[in-house]
Amino acid sequence: MDEPEVSISEALISVHAASLNGQSALKQLQKTEMLSLSRAFQRFRTILKPIFSYQKIEFYESSDITLLPELPLPHNIEVVTYNGSYGIPDELHRKVEPEPGESYAALFLAKNLTGYIRASFRDMPTPELRTTVKIDAGDVYFSEIWIHPEHYHLDLIQQLIVRAAAGFLNEGFNRVILLAHEEKNGLQDFLNNAGFKKFKQLSSCKIFSKRIKISPASK
Repeated sequence: MDEPEVSISEALISVHAASLNGQSALKQLQKTEMLSLSRAFQRFRTILKPIFSYQKIEFYESSDITLLPELPLPHNIEVVTYNGSYGIPDELHRKVEPEPGESYAALFLAKNLTGYIRASFRDMPTPELRTTVKIDAGDVYFSEIWIHPEHYHLDLIQQLIVRAAAGFLNEGFNRVILLAHEEKNGLQDFLNNAGFKKFKQLSSCKIFSKRIKISPASK
């Protein structure tokens, strides 16, 4: 039986269609491969995270109360600074378990304790960073900043930090120091625009839950 004749134009159309199908299949394969590679990378990061992690922490200072922003204070928020552990409410006392060389600032939301700052006037070892924060005479270091998880919001952290810093500077302290983790960009952006200046940076990595300092905490 004779084979049906095919014109050159029909043959070219068939070749072009086959080429398009091939290109489409190749693109789909590449897309699938990229998706698989992305998923594999994400899975690798998830597996690696408990084994190895890198962290950068920045230290900030404020010594000029006039540079602190004047944040509007909602009527249901109050921030109080205390001289040592004298006069702190029982609820705060139970929460912080006061130690010598410390003072506190507390944030109350609708008269309920919602946050606090532990302020230290002495050198503070920080096991997480494998270093010691050196505190000079006249300095105060915000060694712990806590906000109740149910009310955790950057606005409350800002209110607590700014009003506590103003309170301690008003009491005659020369400088307020605190640190911010690199991943908390919202807090760092706020500090950079709220009268605080970055003066120290510490980088470290963690391998199998053991932290290794890889750059000095120098001023």
